[in-house]
Amino acid sequence: MKYLLTEEFTARLIKNLTVSRIDSEELRQKIVLEFAIDCAENVLHYYIEEHPRNDSPKHAIKAAKTVLNYNTEDGREFAAHAAAYASKAGKDSAEYFDYEDAHVAPAHAAFAAEFAAKTAYYYNQNIHDGTYANSYSNAVLAANYACMAVDFSTDCADKYKEQARQENKIIEIINKYKVSSH
Repeated sequence: MKYLLTEEFTARLIKNLTVSRIDSEELRQKIVLEFAIDCAENVLHYYIEEHPRNDSPKHAIKAAKTVLNYNTEDGREFAAHAAAYASKAGKDSAEYFDYEDAHVAPAHAAFAAEFAAKTAYYYNQNIHDGTYANSYSNAVLAANYACMAVDFSTDCADKYKEQARQENKIIEIINKYKVSSH
């Protein structure tokens, strides 16, 4: 079973950021980072239930939150390292279960955390030369892996609910910042 977010979903995500009339690229990236963190947090329990002793995905999310609240170069570097550990945790989880569909949800949850941390790594880097697109693409991957974690879980019928939850969440985050920016 393979589930990837459609280009339509990605387009809606970007459209919501554009239509919201938030003219600050820094604020748009903050919204995208918070969205990626939310996606990863929402499915982290799948990983923790199977691997309670490995905190790598949880630390990746924590690193991303630190960057969201205190954006420093050291924080972004730490997020990059945390992303690598979350990626390894996801690969190890998938290999442990030999990529069986019923047990891949924890791996995808770890990958969602990895890409949330990668979104943090690229947060506000090189805004003026256009390379900030990495922030957006990593956030979309965090959302994608969160959907796949739900898809491969015992709640597999809920993957479309997760996608709808994500769409509502990005709008909620945008509205929060729109209100606070006026």
